[in-house]
Amino acid sequence: MLDRAETDLAYNRPVTFEDMEDGSRLQIDPKLIRDAYRQEFDAFLEQVKTRCGQFRIDHVLAFTDVPWDELIREVL
Repeated sequence: MLDRAETDLAYNRPVTFEDMEDGSRLQIDPKLIRDAYRQEFDAFLEQVKTRCGQFRIDHVLAFTDVPWDELIREVL
């Protein structure tokens, strides 16, 4: 499950990300890393899809702006 802004780093100003496990913070300017981020993110998603396919697991990319009941109807 993802926020759409996570898929392409679509923030228009510098942002601070906080690690939920250790609380460390990283401030970035998305414009400076967006292209590299998209390449890495796309490669990660492809790896997840491939691994799921190897085990015959359906992979569904869900976004937070889609109501959960709508998503479930589409999947089922």
